[in-house]
Amino acid sequence: MSWPFEQIRAWLSKKRADVIEQDDLGPLPAAIAHQIDQKLQASGIHPTYRHHLLTVLDQHLAAWQADNPTANSLAILHSPVEALTPILQHTLQHWPAAANYRLHFLPLEVRPNQTDDISQLLETARSQILTELSLQPSSDRPSIVIIPRLDVYFLRCIGGWQAIEQLRDMVTADLSRFWLIGCNGWAWTYFDIVCQIEAYLEQTTQLPELDGEQIQNWLQPLLKSLDGPIHHATKRTQSTESSSPAEKAAALYADLANISHGISSVAVQLWWRSLGYELNTPEQDEATSPAPPAEADIAKLFQVGHLKQQRPSYPEMPNLSAIEDYLIYSVLLHGSVTVAQLAISLGELEGQVRAQVQKLLRQGILRNQDGMITVAPAYYPKLHDRLRQNNFVIGGDR
Repeated sequence: MSWPFEQIRAWLSKKRADVIEQDDLGPLPAAIAHQIDQKLQASGIHPTYRHHLLTVLDQHLAAWQADNPTANSLAILHSPVEALTPILQHTLQHWPAAANYRLHFLPLEVRPNQTDDISQLLETARSQILTELSLQPSSDRPSIVIIPRLDVYFLRCIGGWQAIEQLRDMVTADLSRFWLIGCNGWAWTYFDIVCQIEAYLEQTTQLPELDGEQIQNWLQPLLKSLDGPIHHATKRTQSTESSSPAEKAAALYADLANISHGISSVAVQLWWRSLGYELNTPEQDEATSPAPPAEADIAKLFQVGHLKQQRPSYPEMPNLSAIEDYLIYSVLLHGSVTVAQLAISLGELEGQVRAQVQKLLRQGILRNQDGMITVAPAYYPKLHDRLRQNNFVIGGDR
């Protein structure tokens, strides 16, 4: 009997769950969580992303300039829960060859509510770039036009992809410039269906899938910088003495890479879920081993307890209705979207959509940041599989 890939993945995940211990830990104390979060924010993007994007960009630019002027674009496809804009900005800031090119960013970062406004803003941005080029002294440096988020130029509704067709035609009509385009992979698949974008913009690359070692080299130093003891979950089939701390940690990060599908934003959220705090003497009662106060500093916390990293696991998925599936799919298709835009996309009253969104926000599946609705990355792998099994058109393997 041959098993589909996803069925094998599910079976392997179940087997790992059977052999890794899972303790009920206390939450991270505020001081420790704050310190980890500060270091995580300062760590920047994963270096694997930067290396991959710069390597691929240099290769495509060389081909374009050498003998293939029609290959004047590169689309970077990514998961709907991965924020490409900071990755792209960081990558270009650390690009050794950047001084050899003139870089122009299309300014649209937030999707207007009306599709006509998108087309108008696109034409305005195009005119601004042409004006900038005409005012600059003549130069032999080639121009690169950068679109960090192609998906903000559309809204799934009647005529909602008009600006995508405009951009597509702009790229193919002007071979004197190179276009670097970021796009949510689900939106890219949709664009190919409605306006055959891959027939015009053939050159694409995916953000690479991170493996366990790469995730470990990124996240584990954040814990070690706390200068406190860290315990790792042990396989039940092994004694504590038979596995070294390094082996235990490597096994946990390999698990993390697998269940996160190698997506950094998913890996980070699942990693947070795997961290907890444990008193050094849990067998004693509170009189002999009181819990540290909430305001205790990190040094005091590590005097009486330690961090423990468990096997990473998904949050529990609530039961979802078919209507909620469509709503979540629309959020993933757009990457981020307001409630008003979501109502237009779904063809429903805004009040009804707002109520549905509030329920999913309470359940933790959706997030709201300054009015922009997104899917919480920790839920993405299960939602990806669920929507694909229900025959939604999604992009890529992840």
